[in-house]
Amino acid sequence: MIISPPFLSAAHPQQNDAMPTAAAGNTIVPAGDVCAANMLECEPGNGAYPVSFNLGWHGGVHLMVPTEGNEPAPVRAIADGNVVYLRKTDTTHKATLQHCNVRTDDGCVVIRHDTEIGEGDNAKITYYSVYLHLQTVQPTLGVGKQIYRKDIVGTPGQIYGQYAQIHFEIVCSEANLKKIIGRAPGPVGAQGRTDAVYGDIWFFVPHSTKFFASEPHPFCDDDTAPAIGALQPQAPVVAAGTRRDMVIRMHYERDCTLTTYVQDANGDWSVFGAMSAEHEAEYGLYQRPRN
Repeated sequence: MIISPPFLSAAHPQQNDAMPTAAAGNTIVPAGDVCAANMLECEPGNGAYPVSFNLGWHGGVHLMVPTEGNEPAPVRAIADGNVVYLRKTDTTHKATLQHCNVRTDDGCVVIRHDTEIGEGDNAKITYYSVYLHLQTVQPTLGVGKQIYRKDIVGTPGQIYGQYAQIHFEIVCSEANLKKIIGRAPGPVGAQGRTDAVYGDIWFFVPHSTKFFASEPHPFCDDDTAPAIGALQPQAPVVAAGTRRDMVIRMHYERDCTLTTYVQDANGDWSVFGAMSAEHEAEYGLYQRPRN
């Protein structure tokens, strides 16, 4: 299952310039001035993760919303799933939504996601994504309705009078958490999952693509680039490039294997070549960039 952020636009660093923030060491929100702490910099007990204003568990995070043009970006589903809970925000400003005379929106959408992270029934997991403090909920949504990744779930609202923000969290049962991490929840140890399947990455290589025996220099990347100082262009293995479209599969399952396919005259794809598996390639991903 592909997962993406709840917003598509990248946040701009300057967008928080006008937002008031808590002074260093300010651990208590001044009475009647909740906004002064900006929530994002509050200490536990003032509404920040993981302790709520009332010293309860606060399992999610408050996210500042990036802008699209001059408007806050809409809130989007992080993955495919089904809506299991929906609550439109109260528009009457009832007392339960007020704290120190500032507004908090209570629109909420909860989505159930079912996916697989390995092989067999033990790899089937269910988790939920929660989108809270929405100003509006997308009118087309309904409980039981299917929703797709990047679909709009609503618009961001106010948290303690501060706009535009949302509360976001991902939750699952302890049984599903055990499937994900491969052990009982608790301190990190040596044991974990050993049956993870991370899927395939596919590359399409159009005909006439040129291949080289070694990695070209980034400033002199093929035979058409002019020489730059001592950097000379590198001749391709085949001058005219590939004769047919090709598809390359990179398969990760502890080891990494590369398989190349070409399309036959009848439209089917057949194996053209394969590389030997790179042993435990996934565990070398961090080491490789350091070399």
